[in-house]
Amino acid sequence: MSKLRNLYSMAADIYNAERLRSESTLSEQSMERLTMLRIRTVYECGREMKTSEFVKDTKLLQYIKGVGNNRESFLQLFHYMEALVAYHRYYFHEKEA
Repeated sequence: MSKLRNLYSMAADIYNAERLRSESTLSEQSMERLTMLRIRTVYECGREMKTSEFVKDTKLLQYIKGVGNNRESFLQLFHYMEALVAYHRYYFHEKEA
């Protein structure tokens, strides 16, 4: 869960920079951050098998790569990640109870 939340936090930084903009493409700084998010995702997958399985099952890495420089695609990715965090929290909280 903490690895997923760290990735989500990186995406939230990009989202906060992009949500008030009206351009159709991501800013250069956001593109750099998106690249770092992709690299960090791969890194976390290499560190832990559960993370790798989760990223593979959710196709998260494919979606990150698919954003390109399209701002709307990134916003959709962010909301998808938000839903993944909420689902993961709910699902595992239910298992522990």
